[in-house]
Amino acid sequence: MRRKTNAFLSSVLTVVLCFSAVLTGCTTSAYQESPGTSGESASVMEIAGVKAADDYYATVNADVLKRHDTEENGGNWNWFYDLLDQSYGRQKEIIQTAASDVQRGKAKQGTPEYKLGSLYLLASDTKGHNEDNLAYFSELMKPVTDAGSVAELMDALAGLRYHYGFDVLINANVLTLDESAGEYTAQIDPLNYFVDAAEFAYNEKEDISDRKAYFTGYLTDLLTASGMQKSEAEAKTETAYVFVENVAGSAEDSADYKKITSEELQTVLSNVDLARYISRIYKTAPKEFNVKETASLAKLNEYLTDENLQLLKDYVYMINLKNYAGYMGGAMLGAVKEAEVTYIGDDPMEDMEKTGVNQVAELLKWDMGKLYTEKNFTAEEEAVVQNMVRILLSEYGAMIREKDWLSQSTREKALLKLEKLNVRIGMSENIGGYLSAYVPVPSEDGGCYLSNVMQIRRDESERKYDNYGTPVNRGRWNIVPRELTLCYYPTDNSIYIPVAALKAPFFSMNASEEENLGAIGTIIGHEITHAFDDLGRMYDEKGGYVNWWTDADVKAFEERVRKIVNYYFGYRTSDAMPADGAQTLGENIADLGSVHCLARVVEKKGLDAEKFFESYANLWAGITDDISAAMMSGMDEHAPDKVRVNAALSSCGLFYKTYEIKEGDGMYVDPETRVELW
Repeated sequence: MRRKTNAFLSSVLTVVLCFSAVLTGCTTSAYQESPGTSGESASVMEIAGVKAADDYYATVNADVLKRHDTEENGGNWNWFYDLLDQSYGRQKEIIQTAASDVQRGKAKQGTPEYKLGSLYLLASDTKGHNEDNLAYFSELMKPVTDAGSVAELMDALAGLRYHYGFDVLINANVLTLDESAGEYTAQIDPLNYFVDAAEFAYNEKEDISDRKAYFTGYLTDLLTASGMQKSEAEAKTETAYVFVENVAGSAEDSADYKKITSEELQTVLSNVDLARYISRIYKTAPKEFNVKETASLAKLNEYLTDENLQLLKDYVYMINLKNYAGYMGGAMLGAVKEAEVTYIGDDPMEDMEKTGVNQVAELLKWDMGKLYTEKNFTAEEEAVVQNMVRILLSEYGAMIREKDWLSQSTREKALLKLEKLNVRIGMSENIGGYLSAYVPVPSEDGGCYLSNVMQIRRDESERKYDNYGTPVNRGRWNIVPRELTLCYYPTDNSIYIPVAALKAPFFSMNASEEENLGAIGTIIGHEITHAFDDLGRMYDEKGGYVNWWTDADVKAFEERVRKIVNYYFGYRTSDAMPADGAQTLGENIADLGSVHCLARVVEKKGLDAEKFFESYANLWAGITDDISAAMMSGMDEHAPDKVRVNAALSSCGLFYKTYEIKEGDGMYVDPETRVELW
């Protein structure tokens, strides 16, 4: 870590950027009580001296921003924070009720309730069995610690990688790539450096000191908590740090992964029998691998000798101890939390109860998803959202048909892509195929929390590696119902609208149609537009990376895109810096397309346009402190909240008509400068 303050800001930005990720290829979304439901006048032409015609975002959100600009919120707040808390509360209730039912013998074995409740009871046992977790981990690592040669060590590491996905020395992986999403790709991931690999680029004296103290101090504390003498732990972490620093420092500055053959990889990793190692991980041996660069692998290869055996064993042990200490409870979990405070500078992490709830919900995410949906999403609600989607897809089709800059062939393919869009609302109808095969083993039968966790991890890890060489199931869902992540996935042409996002006042059966259209409606419209933004347009109706555009249509698209980039560069952020119209292009296209589509729906249906626009502006109410805003400006693919509201509305004809916006008003943009793609 370069600075403790940097780590703290990173943690803040993680939360802030989660909400910023709302409406992207993956979005998280939020909303509040809309002005129309809070007892205010339907018209908000002027609030606290700010006129809607001059700054619509500030006018609509004046009261809510004032209420939430508190010391308690630390200068950072948006509706996503509130929805996260609500989602956690629902998950906690489900899990703790299930645990109670297990204790009383009311939960039927094999059900999601039984699995969730049983696992949570093990996670909550902070008294009698914490030492069992550490003992189980040590037993798992025994083939590593007992290895008498690098060859024996590689056999042990192959097993840990295949069965549990442990971080080892050669981190073989399986994943799908955007450009070949129909097949699985074998990849060699970098060594786990514990410190962010980018940190090794900073070599000023203070940077090196901070980085080394974080690595050695954190891991020494964990090894000591596990029972090792501090002097021995310090010696091991010092040696491991030099190893990691040398490997990381040798890495090439390569931005893109590349393919190399198995034979080429064996040449780089000449000190191990790569074919033997790979055969213990993959059922179908890959002929080639994706790698980021080979210089660090070559440096790693220098260490893969018997004279370095103890170092290699120590490294693997301590890295995985760090990875799983949070599941060991007692002194180990306490050591993790204390280390986060000491070496990163963050406030203490969540309490033990919240840690347990979050771990169980993530480990059994589809079992949780089934119960979460059944308890929090009705068939009536689903029908309303489905109907909204049908309306928006129909309107979007009309928009595409009207685009005279598209050739007939490209227009037909765009309409086909729209027709084939997979809209995934709530939960998969085939949820049974997603549920964990996990069979709880309680402590009285010799189980412990970590052994149960590893049973779940084993099923997932082995399935992942066994999938290599088989076709990718593009119909499989990727987002679970409890998440606040609305996404467009170009590789299977799908959008996700999870249950956690379909909650009042973000979406409510009691809200007006205008309010729901302005909130969840614009989110859905945004995701649809991502299918046709600067990235989404490169994928066809099946999610294939295919160019289905004529050269003339690409040129016309790019001309309009350049105008959008320049349009957003004309806006200013809170620190008076110009908004980055290039960095935020895809999200700006999605915002513009969504507002245009929804405004057409509102106008055609004769709905209250003021309520709709207020709901949309209200969706993006948020507070960000100056430091976080400055850091986000170089990281976030979304325009700042005020910009994304005011810029989209200032290019919307219905907005001008509704509020009688005229030349000289702050929201006015001359017709020639206004932008529209879809």
